[in-house]
Amino acid sequence: MSETHETHLDLQRECDHIVDRALAGENAFVQMGCLLFLAFSNGDAFALDLDDKFACPLCLEGEKQICPLVDTGEQWAFHWPWSYYVARGRIHFETTDEGDPVAMQLAVGTIQRKVHDYNRKAGTNSISESHSRLEARPAPLVRVIPPPACLTGF
Repeated sequence: MSETHETHLDLQRECDHIVDRALAGENAFVQMGCLLFLAFSNGDAFALDLDDKFACPLCLEGEKQICPLVDTGEQWAFHWPWSYYVARGRIHFETTDEGDPVAMQLAVGTIQRKVHDYNRKAGTNSISESHSRLEARPAPLVRVIPPPACLTGF
């Protein structure tokens, strides 16, 4: 007899988890489809949208940031205050409202290798392929994220 398990996407819990890891001084990353959650031992944590190149600081220098996440019950909406691009081995951030640079950069080499290895094992696209499409294009500040089918039930 087989059991049926139902899994629900809880982005707020994922944000809280990655912030907790950063506050504990741990390096970690979690990838959920096009979303990448990063924690750094210095107390920084971020959410990145790999497809549309948006970023959200979740924790900066050990201080938890307001998470601009809305759950409508059927969909999630993320307000992305930053966009990002990759150049010369670093992730560079810009504000989404004015396009002004943010005085912060992340080294991307280790992140790329870990995500590439994960995606290779999972048989999906790698972050380096995603980052090779760095063309500028207008995008909405709020992106609606429906729960992936693989996380909504079996």
